[in-house]
Amino acid sequence: MKQLFAVIRSHSAPWQASRSMEYRKEWEVHASFTARATAADEIVDPLSADPWSSQDILRVSRMTPWTLRLGSLS
Repeated sequence: MKQLFAVIRSHSAPWQASRSMEYRKEWEVHASFTARATAADEIVDPLSADPWSSQDILRVSRMTPWTLRLGSLS
């Protein structure tokens, strides 16, 4: 069974606080992005496919295992 992780990302220098997320470059691609992994060390590489990672708009600041208490991901 795949482990669920909470990934906290922080904005970096290219982030423009005055712009709404929906009006940023490649918003739709970023908004639909998900990464699946069985361990925390498998998350970083797939996250690099998110355009906001490759453009250095967002950086991973913390990852932690997460237990889904309600609902399901299946």
